[in-house]
Amino acid sequence: MSIKIFDKPIFVTRPTLPPLERISAKLEEIWRSKWLTNNGVQVQKLERRLKNYLGVPQLSLFNNGTTALMVACRALNLTGEVITTPFTFAATPHVLTWNNLTPVFCDIDPLTMNIDANKIEPLITERTSAILAVHVFGTPCDVEKIQALADKYNLKVIYDAAHARGRRADVSRRAA
Repeated sequence: MSIKIFDKPIFVTRPTLPPLERISAKLEEIWRSKWLTNNGVQVQKLERRLKNYLGVPQLSLFNNGTTALMVACRALNLTGEVITTPFTFAATPHVLTWNNLTPVFCDIDPLTMNIDANKIEPLITERTSAILAVHVFGTPCDVEKIQALADKYNLKVIYDAAHARGRRADVSRRAA
C-alpha cells in the first residue's frame, strides 16, 4: 500500500487571502473616507452583507473573537462553571477565567475534533451556567444535541464559530 503525498503542504492555520489588488482597492476607499475605526463605512457595509448572507436580523462585528466571547459571557450574565473544549485557541478558556468563570473541559470527538456532545451531560452540576462550544476547522458541533442538553438543564449556549463562518450552525437561532 502506497501513501499519496500531497504536492503542496496543507497548512490548517494559513489563511486564504484574496488577490492583493482587491485589498489595495479597498484600502484606497478607506484612505479617501479618512474613517478607519469606530463603525466606519466598510464595517457598516460588511455588517449589512453578512446579515443578508446569514439571514439574521441582528449582527455585531468585533475586532476579534476574544472580544466577542467576552461580550457574550457578560451579556448572558454567566456564573459558576462553563463546559467547554480543551481543543481550541487559548482565548476560549481565558475568556472564561477573565469573567470569573470556571472552565470545565469536556473531551472531544476524535473524528470532528469538536466537543463531544455525548460527554457533556456527566459534567453538568448545579454550578454549570453554560456550554461554550467551538466549531473546529469549519466543522459545526452537534448543535442539536448541545441545545437539547441546554434546554434540559436550563443552560445557555455560546458557539465560537470563528472558523465556521457561513456554516448552518453559526446562525443557530439559539446560539449567542
